[in-house]
Amino acid sequence: MPRPYSGAASGLQAHPQIITALIDGRSPYSPRLAPLAQAGLALAGLLLLAWLVRPQAQRLGQGGQHNRFPVYLQPLVALLLALALLALHVVLQLRAGLWLGWASPALFLLLAGLARTTSADPTQPALDGVIWMLAGTSSSV
Repeated sequence: MPRPYSGAASGLQAHPQIITALIDGRSPYSPRLAPLAQAGLALAGLLLLAWLVRPQAQRLGQGGQHNRFPVYLQPLVALLLALALLALHVVLQLRAGLWLGWASPALFLLLAGLARTTSADPTQPALDGVIWMLAGTSSSV
């Protein structure tokens, strides 16, 4: 920000802009239910990740199970969900002036997506890896 009386612009210019934004109601604010919305978005993303890799019994030549979605692509889906949360945050801030945090749910989804791929047992359910990760222990114990 330029300092007062510099050649580019007056440093006092920021104060009237902030006051004008407050009067016009254009300053972004965080709603009271923002933490609940963040938790809901993280849970919805986690359920989507778990749904993608749920095992389905199929009668293949040897009668085994296979996943509906390749497990190794789950971090990519988690990254796309994190980018979607960022896009939602930007749209809400520009259109409605709402500051809805996106970093915490995005980080949670990225770690959840990585937890499934780093699991020692590929047949364990998707949510077990996340529970072990949150508990701070290894799933191979």
